[in-house]
Amino acid sequence: MQAVFIPPSDAHKANPLVAAISTRLGGVSNAPYGSLNLGKSTCDDPSDVAQNWTIFCQALGIERGQVTTSNQVHGAEIALVTQAGHLQGYDGLITATPGVYLAVSVADCVPVLIWDPVLKVCGAFHAGWRGTVAGIAAAGVAALTTHFGASPQNLRAWVGPCICAQTFEVGSDVADAFNENYIRP
Repeated sequence: MQAVFIPPSDAHKANPLVAAISTRLGGVSNAPYGSLNLGKSTCDDPSDVAQNWTIFCQALGIERGQVTTSNQVHGAEIALVTQAGHLQGYDGLITATPGVYLAVSVADCVPVLIWDPVLKVCGAFHAGWRGTVAGIAAAGVAALTTHFGASPQNLRAWVGPCICAQTFEVGSDVADAFNENYIRP
């Protein structure tokens, strides 16, 4: 899945903020990726992935060249984005630039989108278990505060779909990384 966070721009005056999650429906990829695979780190045909991105962006009314993505590493590094493109090694993206759209890739991980409606700044964060332990969401709030002067009381967050506890069992290696208050027996 792709979570895309679109900050306000002239093109979206009627909807000052857009958040979207892709599904696997409506694309051109063949099995096992079928159909709307947006993942560049798969063995899917790159031209199919590119066409899927075009389909997804057209549905949102934007151009693919306006979207910023990153090769995520399951950490808590955050990039300050001033122009669209592809980055390496960031699980968080923040921007104040209208017309630059942020996207994070998730499957079982959590997309977290944070928006300041006063300053019109936003961030998109990939929160896997390692990033959660590393404090990616708190780092995102801190980055929005540091770079743009955002006030935490003005921030609005959206937590997207992810895998659930009934489906995602972990061993002690993962559980031990968390504070015991968050562990269910």
